[in-house]
Amino acid sequence: MSGSEQTLILASGSGIRRQLLEQAGFRFRVDPADLDEAELQTRIADPRRLAVELAQAKARAVAPRHPGALVLGSDQVFSLDGRVVAKPEDRVALAAKLRAMSGRTHRFDCGFALVRDQEVLLADLDSVEVDFHRLGEDEIAAYVALGEGLGCAGGYRLEERGLRFVKAVRGNQFTVYGLPMIPLMGWLRDQGLLDGYLKKD
Repeated sequence: MSGSEQTLILASGSGIRRQLLEQAGFRFRVDPADLDEAELQTRIADPRRLAVELAQAKARAVAPRHPGALVLGSDQVFSLDGRVVAKPEDRVALAAKLRAMSGRTHRFDCGFALVRDQEVLLADLDSVEVDFHRLGEDEIAAYVALGEGLGCAGGYRLEERGLRFVKAVRGNQFTVYGLPMIPLMGWLRDQGLLDGYLKKD
């Protein structure tokens, strides 16, 4: 299989995940999973387990539409003091989240799974801790006004203006972006599959 050209299926509509795969040279197609995450989120309190379960569920939801193809699912869970905190969907929630994160450490658990024809070939997790500077009300208000952090797991984008808040990152920075590229590519390499999914030009 390593000698033949393959196309990876990304079971996510995330722009940053798409960008990471493009930059790494993957051949892939995007087919977002239509998944109701609420049931898993209410049933599973542990952020690590939740991240892996969500990643598998996304990949398995999309796999039937692509027989024989390798489907990649990934999901990122944000936690503070060991508790899952939801994505901020409005500016009030975003401001409150940033205040809670000010001067503290939070964690991202990013689950990733590879599925072919409902067989889970890989289900793994990568975690990273991020320390925030102490944030003033003026800078919180200015960032909230941008709207950049709305709908993001952490309430900020490390790859954009949210970087100004970060004091230190411990772990794989790709995990903060939402796709642990290094362990993912390492697994594909170990299985002799990586070259088959990379562009040749």
